[in-house]
Amino acid sequence: MPLDSDYRPANTLTPLLQFDWSDDRGAPNLFGWIGENAIQGAEVSVEQSEQAGRAATGLISLITDGTSGQFESMMNLPGHDGRSLGEVNPALTQQIAQAVTPYLGDIAVAPELQTHGFDREAALGEVGDVRSIRLATLMNTDPTASALFNGAIIERTNDYAGRFGELHGESTVIRHQLGEASGRLLGYMDQGLRAEAYDRGLDDAAAAEQTAGRTKLAIDVATKTVVGLGGPATIPLDIASSVVQAGMGSEKLTLPEEASEINADNLATQRAYRMLEAVVAKDPSILDGPDGTSTIPEDLRDERGLRPLTEIMGEDKRGSATVRTAAEEFLHRRGLDVQRFDLPLNSARDNQAGYVTDEAHYRSRILGGSAR
Repeated sequence: MPLDSDYRPANTLTPLLQFDWSDDRGAPNLFGWIGENAIQGAEVSVEQSEQAGRAATGLISLITDGTSGQFESMMNLPGHDGRSLGEVNPALTQQIAQAVTPYLGDIAVAPELQTHGFDREAALGEVGDVRSIRLATLMNTDPTASALFNGAIIERTNDYAGRFGELHGESTVIRHQLGEASGRLLGYMDQGLRAEAYDRGLDDAAAAEQTAGRTKLAIDVATKTVVGLGGPATIPLDIASSVVQAGMGSEKLTLPEEASEINADNLATQRAYRMLEAVVAKDPSILDGPDGTSTIPEDLRDERGLRPLTEIMGEDKRGSATVRTAAEEFLHRRGLDVQRFDLPLNSARDNQAGYVTDEAHYRSRILGGSAR
């Protein structure tokens, strides 16, 4: 049935998003199909993937639009005492997180995209940074959606680090682009976490503590699943939910501000180790020298080859920094300079740092700013 020429998606979707679905009826499954169909495969045709991409474009455009006040209304739902989308409708927010995370590569202008039909400029505007931060902010209004969305960002940046390692020795601009895309995603994560904290009136110290706690939860989520090729297109909801519940039980939803340094080191370690895994996967023989001795610390390997990072860190014998150093030293001996990934990453991440420096910046540049 053709739609009327004056049909506006906002007229249909906005009331559904703003309605309180917390009673026995539960939230309808409005967006789950988008993430499920995002990537073409054995059970998803290119046409279905294109349809999902167009739907994701429209959804993101709708909820991040600042010119119409749509984003502000999502952060302060009318008729709900100023509560946000995630506070009123956590299940719908989680659906949106699962719908949009397959498009993180598109959002970050990454190379080698697997999706179809997504239009970044239509979704986020010509530049896209402000509206990308708005999207991250909205996803942080529910703890589980936050862990799912930010966990997917971390897993995606780890995946890009692995691809960087896989391409070692090849002359390609893709390796630089992978670092830049990772930095954009981590910048959107950083700014979205701070923005949501300021929206709820937290001061600088409390915002930093919540950001550190939620980043740690996202790191935990990312270590429990691998998305993309060979796995699901988005992080399963039950994994994100279980990590958040465990965090609530151990009071780890907020952490001291200095924990942000530990988080940064853990993230860098994951990226370096993913590069190491990719290089070794191409040529497992490099783990042994000409005389048969190990070229890498013995506790990082076993009869299978390289041990999984989660297994190594779970033993608590090595700190994250020592594992990272061992990985980077090995890669350096093989001619791979991790800084060639980290430099574009840090530059792109730093480019986002000025958007949400304090509550006033958030309210003027993100909440009330015009769409860009």
